[in-house]
Order: sequence, then C-alpha cells, then structure tokens
Amino acid sequence: MGLDNIKNTVEQNLDKVKEAVEHGLDKAKEAINDKAGKDVVSNEHVAKVEDVINDKIDEVSQKLGDK
Repeated sequence: MGLDNIKNTVEQNLDKVKEAVEHGLDKAKEAINDKAGKDVVSNEHVAKVEDVINDKIDEVSQKLGDK
C-alpha cells in the first residue's frame, strides 16, 4: 500500500470519526436533557464541542497533507 493510499484511508476514517462524534454528542445531549427533565444542554453547546473536535481532526488532515 503506497503512502497516498494510506493518507486517503486515514482521511476517510477521519470523516467517519466526525460523523460518529456528531452522533454521539446528539445522543449525549438527549440523554442529559432527559435525565435532567429539562434542556440543560443546548444545540449551541453541542455545536461548540463539534467545532473544537472538527478543528482538531482538520489539523490532523492538514498534517497528513504536508507529509
């Protein structure tokens, strides 16, 4: 497997990680809000966390592109 193939595979997996994180955060928000009986975690809270995680994933992608 060549280096380009490895990079492509890693980038595809990073996209899957982003999707899994978004799904997990949505489920966590629902669970917390259900347990609390009110909305204590908002969509804005979830979006902030998603932004941080996506930025970190993008940094990894960029580092792979630089190699």
